[in-house]
Amino acid sequence: MGQSETPIDELRVIEEIGRGAYGTVKLVETPDEQQYVLKEVNLEGLSPVEVAGVLLEEKLSRSAILNHQNLTRCVNTDVKGNTLCFLQEYADLGDLAQLIERKKQVGQIFTEIEVLDVASQVAAGLAHLHAHDIIHRDIKPANVLLFSQDVPINGVGLTAKICDFGVCHKKEKEKGSNEGWPTVCIGTPHYQSPEMISGEPVGPKSDIWALGALMFEMCNLKPPFDSSNKSAIALMANIMDGKHRVVSTKYSKWMRHIILDLMLNPDPAKRPTAHSFAESMAKRRDDLLSRRHTPTQARQVRPRSAGPVKVGGAGPVGLRQGAGEKRAESKPEHRSHRPVNVPPSGSRTDRPRERRTKSNVAEFIARQRSVSQASLHEDIGVSIFTTIPEDVLEAMESENG
Repeated sequence: MGQSETPIDELRVIEEIGRGAYGTVKLVETPDEQQYVLKEVNLEGLSPVEVAGVLLEEKLSRSAILNHQNLTRCVNTDVKGNTLCFLQEYADLGDLAQLIERKKQVGQIFTEIEVLDVASQVAAGLAHLHAHDIIHRDIKPANVLLFSQDVPINGVGLTAKICDFGVCHKKEKEKGSNEGWPTVCIGTPHYQSPEMISGEPVGPKSDIWALGALMFEMCNLKPPFDSSNKSAIALMANIMDGKHRVVSTKYSKWMRHIILDLMLNPDPAKRPTAHSFAESMAKRRDDLLSRRHTPTQARQVRPRSAGPVKVGGAGPVGLRQGAGEKRAESKPEHRSHRPVNVPPSGSRTDRPRERRTKSNVAEFIARQRSVSQASLHEDIGVSIFTTIPEDVLEAMESENG
């Protein structure tokens, strides 16, 4: 969305959609009926650190750094007395935290494709920030805005954009790879990485941890680490000790490994880069979408003949040729009709269906391995599939075969 030329004073307020200790959020409209969100922040009463965060967000909003399809960018800013105003694009679907809450209330879950789609888009936004040596430090569902698409471009029909850049940090250029990153514990407790809690340097991989926690919450409709006793110290201890809940078995073993073994790995070096993760998740999403949208091969009945009819070269199929004729005895052709958004449950009744998809899964993993090896020569990081141990890959293949 381009820069708004309408002065903020000339905007018509439709309604107030949020209010906090230091400001308000309003839905507004320009004279030509374009809708935006106006965020007004009162600088009085803010601590020096909080003021610095607001000013940083204002500075980033006026720069070209946030010019990316998965980052929410201000279209105008203004200062009125002690109040700093941000005019931002309007997210007609709200934020991800609100969507998760609605899912809870109606007893629904996200499909695996939906989780992959949101995760790939958030990762793409993070990759853009990380390429500019900026870390977000507060990735969470409430900071992911959702926009509907007039023409669906990814099969899901929404665009996810990161917002709230008030606690971002830009690395000092002259520092080394592990220097120049902050050691301050900041952000939202449920999404803080172990290195942030322990006071170690916090770099891009801390954002990846938070994205893993976000994916977990999409799958389980609750954060990965328990805080039922309302103790922040207990929550931090659970994060440091890796005492997380398990990902719902409604999702594939592949997805569970990605979240728990890679994204929420306590070792930052074993987490994927945002760039490689975004590409891999988008490929996985598109692969599942293509399987879902591929029409089942139609059975074509040829003219009556003395023998059994072959369908699509799959071998003889028992079709009744006419009154009094015997049905040809043969095994039905093997096709996988399992919905892509329903993972294998491992139950006895599901196992035959899992075996039918073995070749597809093996081909997909082999293809992803090839893509991953090629991505090693790109400008950012190592593809996530090269970090999965062989025994994990074998387990993933075994479950699907």
